[in-house]
Amino acid sequence: SMTIRGEGSNQTSIQQGLCKAWCHLTGTGTPAFDDSFNHASITDTGTGRRTLNFSTNFASGNYTCAGMAGNDATTVTGRMITTDATPTSSAFAYRLVLSDDSVRDDTNEIFSLHGDLA
Repeated sequence: SMTIRGEGSNQTSIQQGLCKAWCHLTGTGTPAFDDSFNHASITDTGTGRRTLNFSTNFASGNYTCAGMAGNDATTVTGRMITTDATPTSSAFAYRLVLSDDSVRDDTNEIFSLHGDLA
């Protein structure tokens, strides 16, 4: 455990501030990680739907996820990443939804997850 001085006089826990899992994946065709940290595998559950399985579990499903998606220089429709199931300590299921409420697979699907590991 390590605490450092952050902005002003605040103390910041390094462990609490680190990203605990991240990935960049190609979601078209057979989904595959281009690069990742703390991800064991991807489960393709349908068009625009995936489950990211962690190598090391989180302490609970109470972590945060930030994600974005798009195609290579051709993205013109808004995208939204939503949870597709209640997050668990071992996996995060998501759905990629376009602004017209349809779902799709995208060339670039990018995530970072923060929380406490088990």
